[in-house]
Amino acid sequence: MPSDIAPPQALSRRFSVAPMMDWTDRHCRFFLRLLSKNALLYTEMVTTGAILHG
Repeated sequence: MPSDIAPPQALSRRFSVAPMMDWTDRHCRFFLRLLSKNALLYTEMVTTGAILHG
């Protein structure tokens, strides 16, 4: 490993948010981001049906 590349840092976040289907929208995630600037916000999952059928 070249010396100019830093090793990956471990996530040290105590507050994580995973979206819930039909509940969490972008407004909710914005509100949760206001609660903690260091929150780890996950994106919504994409089902295989949505990928296959557009």
